[in-house]
Amino acid sequence: MVFSPGDTFIKRPTSGIPSHLWIVVSDPALDLEQVLIVNLTTSKPGSDVDPACVVLPGEHPFVRMESYVIYERANVTSTAHLSKAVGIGMLSGLFHKFGNVFYQAAFGAARRRV
Repeated sequence: MVFSPGDTFIKRPTSGIPSHLWIVVSDPALDLEQVLIVNLTTSKPGSDVDPACVVLPGEHPFVRMESYVIYERANVTSTAHLSKAVGIGMLSGLFHKFGNVFYQAAFGAARRRV
C-alpha cells in the first residue's frame, strides 16, 4: 500500500481507547521506515487545546466536533507497519491527500519541531 503526505486514516478503537483520526505528515517516499503520523483528539471544555492545528466539523468527514492535533502523541512508524495494520483491519477510512487538514498539521508540527 502506498502512503503519501496528507493521507488520513482511522485507528480502530481498542481497550477502551476511542478511535482517532491520524494524519501522515512526513513523505514516506523519502523514507519508508520513518513515517511521521499525528492524531486528532476532541476538544473538551477546560482542556488545554493546542492552537497549532484545530480542525472543525466539515473540514474532514470523520470530524464531528472541534478537534486538535495532539503533537505529544506523534508517532514514527514505517509504511510496512501501516500496510499491515490496514490489512488486519486495525486502520480504516483511508483518505488520500486530505489537503487543508494536512497543511495545518504539517505547519504545526514544523513549528513545534515534532
